[in-house]
Amino acid sequence: METRQGDRNRPGDETLKSEASVPISAWVVNRSPNSAEMVGSLLRNAGLRVRTRHVPDLSALNQALATDRPDLLLCPESNGPVAMPDVIVRAQACTPPIPVIVGGERPDSTRMATAIRQGAAFLMDFQAGDLLAAVAQREIALTGIAVSRLSASEQLRQWQRQYEQFVAHTSDPIATITEGVLTQVNTAFSGLLGYDQPSDIEGTPVMDIIAPASRNTFKRCLRDAQAGMLPDQALSVTGQHRAGRTVPMSWHVGWAPSGVSGALQILIPAPSTDSASEQALAPRAESDLPVPERAQLEQDLMRLKAQLADAETRNAQLQAEHLASLPPRIAQIKTALGALAEFPAPAADNRFLLTIYLDELPDLLPDAGYAGCETALQNYALALQALLPTGSVLVQLRDFWLTGAFTATTLDEAQKQAGQWQAQLAQHVVEIGTQSRVLRAFFGVREWPDHASVSLEAAVMETERSTLDARSARQILGVVKRRNSGTDTAQADSAWANRLRAALAHERLHLVYQPISSLTASATEYYEVRLRLLDEAGQEQAPALFWPAAERTGVAEELDHWVFSHALAVLTDQRRTSNQAGFFVKLSAASILSERSLDWFMTHLPKGDAAAPMYLQIAEGNIESHLKTVLSLAQRLRQEGYGLAIDHFGSSPHALQLASHLSPKFIKLAPILLQEIAENQEAQNHIRQIVEYAERHGISVIAGHVESAHTLAMLWQLGVHYLQGHYVQEPEVVLHSPDQRTRPPRRQGERA
Repeated sequence: METRQGDRNRPGDETLKSEASVPISAWVVNRSPNSAEMVGSLLRNAGLRVRTRHVPDLSALNQALATDRPDLLLCPESNGPVAMPDVIVRAQACTPPIPVIVGGERPDSTRMATAIRQGAAFLMDFQAGDLLAAVAQREIALTGIAVSRLSASEQLRQWQRQYEQFVAHTSDPIATITEGVLTQVNTAFSGLLGYDQPSDIEGTPVMDIIAPASRNTFKRCLRDAQAGMLPDQALSVTGQHRAGRTVPMSWHVGWAPSGVSGALQILIPAPSTDSASEQALAPRAESDLPVPERAQLEQDLMRLKAQLADAETRNAQLQAEHLASLPPRIAQIKTALGALAEFPAPAADNRFLLTIYLDELPDLLPDAGYAGCETALQNYALALQALLPTGSVLVQLRDFWLTGAFTATTLDEAQKQAGQWQAQLAQHVVEIGTQSRVLRAFFGVREWPDHASVSLEAAVMETERSTLDARSARQILGVVKRRNSGTDTAQADSAWANRLRAALAHERLHLVYQPISSLTASATEYYEVRLRLLDEAGQEQAPALFWPAAERTGVAEELDHWVFSHALAVLTDQRRTSNQAGFFVKLSAASILSERSLDWFMTHLPKGDAAAPMYLQIAEGNIESHLKTVLSLAQRLRQEGYGLAIDHFGSSPHALQLASHLSPKFIKLAPILLQEIAENQEAQNHIRQIVEYAERHGISVIAGHVESAHTLAMLWQLGVHYLQGHYVQEPEVVLHSPDQRTRPPRRQGERA
């Protein structure tokens, strides 16, 4: 059987891809705002990019649908402010209809059948995050097909309008040529070549609308016309459509009756007219000389009708598969989780979780359908099962994923085994429809959960996220290490808190400064201020080792004060000799939650003429969690002439909305946006959207974590204003105390 790539240009593919490039919009009806966010969290934990919106009542639903359209509507089966039938009626009135997912506390077959008869897509427990995500993905696929069908219908209507317009104007000159340039163009002719208005094509050299294969023929015709030898038959030429395709045409060429010197006219052969001159130019009737354009239009109409029929058939097939699979799918997931939970603890070895994501199946879904993708997944599962140790478990919990349990002596050994299995299956061929494909797979490994700190279901989702992270980083294997128990964590946190307070007391802390380089010739030299700890042996410790414990024990607030006061002293000293420096200082969640701490910062910020460009930098996640407090802080900063910077910006679906509320001076892109910027068009578009928004609102965009020249070049093309990262320049250490008037490190190439 021939091995080939799947046809990626079937109707609906482009729609599905565009849907995947932006977050799914899910509206949750009848539930509390917290419940709506919980649904969003479940879907995100299951691997979907989603933004949720709470719709409390019928009035809010009607108002929202008047201006916007979600990808999904979710509502409980039980009665609430909005009855389930009202939700379904309004969803089905949209074009195309919006899928409705109805959830009950304990769904049974009777209520499921009732909901489906009333028009709901499915009935399930909203707490089953994986199942909810699987259904949401299928509904998005079906919606994509519906959108594709509407798009094809609209294109069909457009071609019909063009055809009618074209036929109505066949007796008119379609173009006038003066000295080789189109000077007057018929509306139908410009539309047939893909131009909105005749003015869009007028002034264009006539050869630009002639396909290369017909240019010599048309040149000879023009030379003959100049010599007085006008052809008495139609000239068959191929036009060049604006979109790049060719358009077969049949023209007559004659002198323009206007008498303009050197002007020629082009006419389409048409039915008989009253004009003798036109009769001379078009001596043959349309019945004797068919217009190639008409045949081309009819072919396009037939092609679009075939696409519509194909989309309808595939839509019906997917819907039938979907409805038939739901009840057994719920039972299958429960059975699979039970098999994992009952995996026995070995006497000597340890247990490990394994997750496998078959990366190419989502792209093959429109062609192969769910049945074809399921067959391919089971084929891969059988091959993998043969490699696993005896007694291992391998199950399917959701579409495109396999989950397993196996034994190994250590985590390192488990990683090694998983890597070997992946390599052994790297060339495994599966049959999908009429194709033979080698499926790319990404593996994730996790130590078995202890159930005291994390459930089996949560551990599976965590391992799946690690697998997707590995995929984003172009790695084969993702690894999750088991967390310490609650008692161990508390003891470790207490030890770190004691060490940090001792470091504060004995001045074993220092700052480093990483330059933030401008791509727009900014006069100010910006630096991000970072904290470093010297342990008892004088060895430097990075914040990743101690900062989580500092936040859990409250020491982070004390460290924030230390960093701020020392950085401010250095900045003040720097500006005495140069007015070009500005600092970014991070603020922890502990400081944000402390009113006393915020008052302390506002009190110590220099005021008036002594004000310095010191920007408090807050992570996007902390802003979302404590929005009201941060809004108040941002207002206080603006009143004193200071600005706010948002760190890790763009990872939240509400990022731009947060920026509109806070009006920051700077936003620093989340590292995850830069990981695939070179190959991922979605990431590029997202960054471009952020930059465009920022420029409209006077905000500067910083890209941190720049690690390569290629990434730097891409960011420059996307319009980012500042760059930061180890490729640009690593942080440099300033070990001196502020009273020694230590300057920040100089940039590369700066003279002493």
